[in-house]
Parts: sequence; structure tokens; C-alpha cells
Amino acid sequence: MTVSKSLQLQFRLHSRRYVSTKAHYITTPIFYVNAKPHLGHFYSMTLADVYNRWNKFKGRETFFTTGTDEHGLKVQNAASAADNTDPKLFCDKLSDKFKELAEIGDIKYDRFIRTTDPDHLESVNAFWKTVWDKGYIYKGQHSGWYSISDEAFYTENDIEEIVNDKGDKKMVSKETGSEVTFEKEENYFFKLSTFQDKLIEFLEENPDFIQPKKYYNVVLNELKTETLPDLSVSRPSWRLQWGITVPNDDSQKIYVWFDALINYITSIGYPNSATPGLPSPTHLIGKDITRFHCIHWPSFLMAAGLPLPKNVFVHGHWLMSGRKMSKSRGNVADPIEIAEYYGVDALRLFIMRFSVLENDGNYSEDGLNSTRTEFIDKFCNLLVRSLSKNFSITRALSRVENMSLEELIDSQDDLEFKKDFHGH
Repeated sequence: MTVSKSLQLQFRLHSRRYVSTKAHYITTPIFYVNAKPHLGHFYSMTLADVYNRWNKFKGRETFFTTGTDEHGLKVQNAASAADNTDPKLFCDKLSDKFKELAEIGDIKYDRFIRTTDPDHLESVNAFWKTVWDKGYIYKGQHSGWYSISDEAFYTENDIEEIVNDKGDKKMVSKETGSEVTFEKEENYFFKLSTFQDKLIEFLEENPDFIQPKKYYNVVLNELKTETLPDLSVSRPSWRLQWGITVPNDDSQKIYVWFDALINYITSIGYPNSATPGLPSPTHLIGKDITRFHCIHWPSFLMAAGLPLPKNVFVHGHWLMSGRKMSKSRGNVADPIEIAEYYGVDALRLFIMRFSVLENDGNYSEDGLNSTRTEFIDKFCNLLVRSLSKNFSITRALSRVENMSLEELIDSQDDLEFKKDFHGH
């Protein structure tokens, strides 16, 4: 056995986790490594971390994962732009930044997964072969409007022409505003259309699957009013070199989202036959990736004959000057710098206090300053008082207006964290 193969085997033995089906499995999305982390990434991490701590506090067994999404054309191009001939080294550097953010932010995960991990490669190959053998993947010709930044194809109905200040015209996605170009190529396709009725039936039988309710309504309405096309799940290797090769076809690389979503089952032991079962996860995601998690991912799992997620919590974005923070726009707040200046506890409190799942949060220095002051003046004082031998939690709760202990527990279970701070 070569040294390289020996190290990979040791990695698989030590990283493979067999998680009880009784565990409350909680995930963040895995974060794309084409640039450094911003406040939106820390928001996802913190939401999941608080939810994980709450479940542990209630005595539940939990398993909590986060990580980085490292394949795809955006990463390939970013590595090239950084004069780095090895995308893996580029990914190592950026992935370490997300790990640093988790450490500074006191995010207590059980596994930090990378899509370049050897066990994930094994998992993706096994999943692809399973879905292929079941007849849900086929090869065909594909044409459409492709966005490099979104790594997605769009239909004619999803794009529009815009004219900039100089009079230059270009086609863009209506949803994201990213530029698209018309591409024609050979791809593998997943039979997404096969699962449309099954998804509708599943959602109608499980109205709490997607929360908050407004996102559930959006997804269900889309499924009922639009026809799901089959989904391109590969890209030609001549265009995309940095990705996982399609099993038995070196001419194609697996589509980054097909690869990335599988991280959720890689982390809990798939595909090892010794795995006693796969717990159903609770996913916490940003609203811009709702379709991938609430339509594509359940369909992939149905095709593979695997359990569906328990539920998906969808949160809004963090805005700066009224616009979504975006690495491509450059209007990002660095959470590592903020935590080092204001303190991580003040930052965690700020993003939990000034956000609700249904709406976007707005970043401001004034809000951070007032939160830090409040944390020092009120919460630290509360901590000192609550440690007194004369403190009674029953008496304290009885003074919280319009909030019973049962309501408090329910609000946490539903991720309605603001109730805890405001008592309404």
C-alpha cells in the first residue's frame, strides 16, 4: 500500500461517523470557497449553533455539521485569478478561513466537512452509481442560458436583457442579476420531472417541512404551477476541470450542487454498509438556496431510496445599505474582524437580536455598539444575579409578560429566538 493510500484509509477510518438514528442532526449549508467568509456565513453558523445548544440543553443527542463546498467553475476561476495553479491549495487556504471563523465564533460543530475530503469522494461516487442504476440519470444534449457565478442554467423565462450606463447590452438572470451566456453541450441529466407529483404529495402531507411558512408556500406554489424540467447534473471536463469525475466517464464532471448536497449524508457514514441508518437532518439555509434544498435534494434522496430531511429552516440575508452582502459585490462585513473588535458574544447577540427568519437583517455599526453596551450592562449583570443562591428561575419566569415556560420552549424549537429577548 502506498503512503498516499495509507493516509487516505486512515482519514476514512477516523472521519467516518456512525450517527444514531435517534440523534437530532443539524446542519448549516456548506460554504463556497471562492472568497473569504462574510457575516451571512456567520449568521447561518450561529443560528445552527444556538439551535444545537438548545437541543443539547433539553437532553437530546445531537450531531452538528458545517463545512466548505470546494468544487466547481467559480472556484476553478478564482484559483486561476489568484495565480494559483493548484485549486486544492486555494481551497485549503479559504477553507481554513471558515474554520477560523467557526473557532473564533465559538461554533461547536461535530464535523467540519470539505467536499474534497476522501470519504466525500467515495460517497458521491456511490450515490451517483445508485441513482444511475435505478434509472434516474441519463445522458443527453443540453442547451440553455448559463451563469458562471450561479453555476446554473436558466430558461428563457428566467432571463432578461439589461442595458448599462454605457449602452452595452447583456442577458442576466432575473433572480440573481448575474450575467448569462447561451451554451450547448452534452450533459448527464437527473429525471427531476419524475418527482414533481411526489414532492407535492410530500409537502402537502408535511406542512411543517419548510419553515417559515412563506417559503413553504413559495415552493409548493412553484411545484403546482410550473413544470419541473429534468436537471443537468454534469459539466463537460473541457470546461470544468476542478470537480469529481462522473463514474466511468472521464469526459464529464459532476455538477457542483449534486456533489455538494451529498455532504449531508457523507457526514453520517454513507455509503458504508455498517451504517445502522441515516438520521433525518434539520437543515438551516439561506433563502437563495431554497430550491436546491427543498426541490432538488429531496428528489435526489427519493431516487436513491434514502430518508428525507426532517425539516428545512430558511433564513433571510444580511444587508448593507439595503443590499445583500455579496463577495462578488465587495460589500461584505468581515465577521472575524468584527468579533475581534466587539467581542464574539456581542456579535452573536447582535445577529440573533436583529434578525428574524422571515426577513432580511440590516448590518449597522450603531446596532453593534448598542448591543455590546447592552450585553455588558444587562446580560453580564443578569449572569451575576442568576448565580446568586437566592435566585429562583420559577419566580423569574413568572415575571415575563405573555410568555410561559412552554411558550419559551416552543419558540426555541421553532427558531423564533427573538421571543426570548423581547418577551412577545
